[in-house]
Amino acid sequence: MSAQSCTTRLFPTVIEVDLSRICAFSLTGQGNNILLKLKSFFPQINCFTKKRYEAPGLKSFTEFKPFFKQIFKTYDAVIAICACGIVVRSLAPLINDKFSDPAVIVIDPRGHYVIPILSGHIGGANALAIKLAEALRAQAVITTASDNEGIVSVDLFAKRNGCRFDRGEALALTSLLLDHKKIAVIGFDEPLSPECVILAKKDFREEDYDGLIVRGDFETKLPVAHLYPKRYVLGLGMRKNLSENTIRESILKFLSEMGISPGEVDAVATIPIKAADKNLKKVAEELGYKIIVVEPEDIKAVEDRFKTSDFVRETVGIGAVCEPCGYLGSKYGRKVTGKVKRNGVTISLWEKST
Repeated sequence: MSAQSCTTRLFPTVIEVDLSRICAFSLTGQGNNILLKLKSFFPQINCFTKKRYEAPGLKSFTEFKPFFKQIFKTYDAVIAICACGIVVRSLAPLINDKFSDPAVIVIDPRGHYVIPILSGHIGGANALAIKLAEALRAQAVITTASDNEGIVSVDLFAKRNGCRFDRGEALALTSLLLDHKKIAVIGFDEPLSPECVILAKKDFREEDYDGLIVRGDFETKLPVAHLYPKRYVLGLGMRKNLSENTIRESILKFLSEMGISPGEVDAVATIPIKAADKNLKKVAEELGYKIIVVEPEDIKAVEDRFKTSDFVRETVGIGAVCEPCGYLGSKYGRKVTGKVKRNGVTISLWEKST
């Protein structure tokens, strides 16, 4: 692939939050008019108003402070039709970080302005605000630096490409993009800024660039953001009472032998009794892996595809664990390798179906 300047293909605006996971509320009768208008455009949104302003189609609440705390913890996005100051003061004791906080958007009670104030990128507040503004014929007020500079932040780019990434690396490279530095992009076809250049590994020369965004592992002296597509699922079985260290080392050694970066694994798939193991949960959380629970009844429907064991059947009621779990957890994906035993842990590797 020859070097290519990235000057045109920016990401389209999409609502990245499930509409049924959005809560909208107003604090005034006038705000209810905007709330009902939103409800007409997006019926799945959960809409609330203060009890004194109850109206058909709207749920109500009495005390604002506990209500706001509850919806902040419950929903993926919160739309507040009220003054920004009210929301800012309410948010102060609740916010954690942009990777876990919900999107929060404020709309003035007359519906003139739609302002994302929390989790603009990762939480999807910016994209949602633009869609809401389009529906209300209002003005979306986007204040994040990358959007106003016409670039895509590295964390948002990684999210949209289904990649795992290091937060520090992403922040450093986004800063370079904001400074309009020349950035090489390897392994992806989308641009992040007009100054980025897409090229193949063989065409990369450090002296030509100020930074690098790359798919997978790559050694360079430049500032770099490694993005790992979450392509794989581990099917896993294990003995009882294994330590965190044993589980962790078994997984990491297996991946190293397979030439797979730990960042490319999306999930561990296993049966319910193993999924409940506290040490496996800790290791999965540490590595950033989801745990997919595969029911024994589902395994029975496909276990004739795999080698079974009478001992395993006597122990857990099914003849095989790690391979059928990987197969089902990857949504009938491609088997990279079958069962491998490591210190009481059995692992199989599957590439997710697309």
